[in-house]
Amino acid sequence: MTTKIRRPAATGITLSPTSGAIGSLRDPVPVQVKTRHGPVEAVVMASAAFDRLLDHIEDLEARRAYENTRDQERFPLALADRLIAGDNPVRVYRNYRGLTLDALAAAAGFSKGYLSDIENGKKPGSVKALNRIAASLGVEIGNLVRHQA
Repeated sequence: MTTKIRRPAATGITLSPTSGAIGSLRDPVPVQVKTRHGPVEAVVMASAAFDRLLDHIEDLEARRAYENTRDQERFPLALADRLIAGDNPVRVYRNYRGLTLDALAAAAGFSKGYLSDIENGKKPGSVKALNRIAASLGVEIGNLVRHQA
């Protein structure tokens, strides 16, 4: 069985054709390198070593994801559950921020009725309106738009 994984360079893992080992792992992974007139064509390794390599790649990807998002605001699981369940994002974030409909409408510069219509799906809200609501809630506009599957 052949399993394809992305090129090692994309994950920071290096392959040394001369030493027959994959670098950046704690314990070197012995490999057999197959070349034909230049670049590496195939790498053969034990199944257990391949599993260790995949685990290492997963760890590197998780570390990279953490580094890319560690300064972003984190939201509780309950908020995500409400969004997944299909609750209106404007209402979900408004409730999370502890704002009343009146308070958010005033902060965004809309009437309470218009904001209520957006929350209840009676009006979609223009891009300009959603930008003002997003700014008032301290979220990106993409957080307020429902994505269709």
